[in-house]
Formats: sequence, structure tokens, C-alpha cells
Amino acid sequence: MKRLLLTLTLCALVLSGCSKKKMENFALLTGMDKTQVENIHKHYTTLIVKGTFTKATTTKIKKHTTTLYGQINMTANKDPNYQNTNITHKNTTYANITLDTWQKHITDQINTMKANGYDGLYIRGFNLYEYAHKDINIYKAMMHFIDYAHKQKMKVIIQDGHEFIDDFIKHKENKALITGVLREDVYTKYNKKKRTLGQDKKVSDEKKAFLDRVVSYGMKAYVVEYTKASDWKAVIEHDAKKRGYHYVIIKHHNKTKE
Repeated sequence: MKRLLLTLTLCALVLSGCSKKKMENFALLTGMDKTQVENIHKHYTTLIVKGTFTKATTTKIKKHTTTLYGQINMTANKDPNYQNTNITHKNTTYANITLDTWQKHITDQINTMKANGYDGLYIRGFNLYEYAHKDINIYKAMMHFIDYAHKQKMKVIIQDGHEFIDDFIKHKENKALITGVLREDVYTKYNKKKRTLGQDKKVSDEKKAFLDRVVSYGMKAYVVEYTKASDWKAVIEHDAKKRGYHYVIIKHHNKTKE
């Protein structure tokens, strides 16, 4: 009995409770080219890379991962035939994702990635829903993409997209459609001008509250931080584990390091 009590006490001290969730060893390596990715040495539970590699390349990469995700952006396009000039953000014009031709373009990409050996999609562009002032047609188009991926038995990790995810949860959508949500700079943010590392507490709290909702709904939360500071690393590791986030801390902001 004493041993049991001691074990429970140690668990509480180490992680503020014995979590049943096993932390994933994941990596975001979308900045690496073919040669770099083929020559990684570590094994990752979840590995996110470019979505343009061939079957031969993904076969080599999958020796080092349990689940391989390829990056795809469902809203970025410079072709004026696809653009929605009514939606701009920071001088960027986005694709009109409600067009049948654009939806075919994206589903064709998904099919190609499936054929090339990817297990899942790391989808960027969900913040378009916010920029479009939560247009219901944009929401439906986004749901179409993730539903299509699910039917192809491909997992989906979404980059940010907090407004979309909040409505996804509000509408009680099928949580099986989305494996997880990834956010960067949750705890820290590097100021390039001042060359200092910090984070606005309000911003950090908002990001963590969002990811807490993601976890509570039954999806995974992935956090990517960029810091070499040991004090910040200790804070991130402790809090992320306590909240059930899967996290990785990278030394530099170039997404090319193991």
C-alpha cells in the first residue's frame, strides 16, 4: 500500500498527474529537400514533410516514421482563373475554394499524394475562413476537402485555423475527420527587430485555451516552438505535457532541423 501511494505521489510531482496519453515523437520538416529527408536518422511517430515527393522517396522516408504527412495548401494559388479577388489578407489574394474546378484540383492533389505513399495530409490555409468573415460556403468547401481525405483513409492535421476549428466543434462535426491541429509559437515568439524571445501572455493564453478545446474534443494538439533557451524549454515541456499537447522544440526558425 505504501508503495502504491509513493508511486501516485511521484506521478503527481512529475507531470501533475499520471497521463494515459503517450506523447508523440513528431517533427515538422517541411523545409527539407528530398536528399535531406531521405537521410534523417531518427525515428518519428509522426513526420510532416513536403507533399511533392514521389513514391520512391516516401518509401525511403517511411523507414523512419510511423505516420507520414505531406504538406498541402488548399487556398494558395497565383492563377487568376482560380483567385477570389474579394478575399485578401496582408496583400495576398487567395483561391476561390468554392469553385468546382478548384475543388477538383485539390482532390486530384490528394489522390496523387495517396498514390505516392503519404499516410496523411498537413493542410494549410484554414485561416481563409477567418479572412472571409466566416462565409458558410467557405466552411462547406473546407469540410468537403477533409471529408474527401477521410474517405481516402488519409489522416488530417490542420495548421492553425482556429475560427474554423471552433465552428467545427460548435457544429459537433465528426472528430474522426481531423487527427489534430498544429500551432506554432504558442509559448514563445521571436522578435526579429529586437532579437529577443518572449510572448504576450494574453496571446499565449488564447492559443493554449484554443488547443485545450481541441484536446477536449478528442483531437490531438501539436505545438512547434523555436528556442534554444533552456529556461523556456523547461516551461514548454512541463506545461505541454500537463495539457496533453504533443510538442517539438526547434533551435532555429527554418524548419529544416531534426
